[in-house]
Amino acid sequence: RRVFFLPAGGKTGGIGFFAVVWNGFMLVFTAAMAAGFKQKGGDAPIVVLILFLALFWSVGLGFVYVWVRMRFTRTFLLLEREQFVVQRILFGKKKITETYIGPDSRAALVESYRENENPVYAVSVNGTNRTEKFGTALSQEEKDWFVDSINGFLGAAGVRGACEEILE
Repeated sequence: RRVFFLPAGGKTGGIGFFAVVWNGFMLVFTAAMAAGFKQKGGDAPIVVLILFLALFWSVGLGFVYVWVRMRFTRTFLLLEREQFVVQRILFGKKKITETYIGPDSRAALVESYRENENPVYAVSVNGTNRTEKFGTALSQEEKDWFVDSINGFLGAAGVRGACEEILE
């Protein structure tokens, strides 16, 4: 059995900065548009303005949500021969997911998203019932270490098979 702790934080500055800039612009833009519509009078333009700006505000608030999750979520990983359990804690609220480990289960790096046309990877552990992803905000060296450590613990069939092929 292995237990890992991933503290909150990591590489979150870019998303946080973008969220502040986006929402700051939206605040100024919304205030200017509301003042312009208010001078013309009538309720219909205000309703149209609210519906139009709701999409842009939802994008900005979505970035804030993603930044808060990446910045403040603490993660505990429990790795056993038959299961992989991930517990995420955000402001005292716990979320637990359980992935059952089979003979072909292994860890790998998968692309989570792209930042400035560069892929950002997450650690992925495929199980018999689901695939669990974590560690997007970790450094590349930490992600590589997690993949090697998990595969070494599991004695993953893919890694073992590749090594046996090379030895033969």
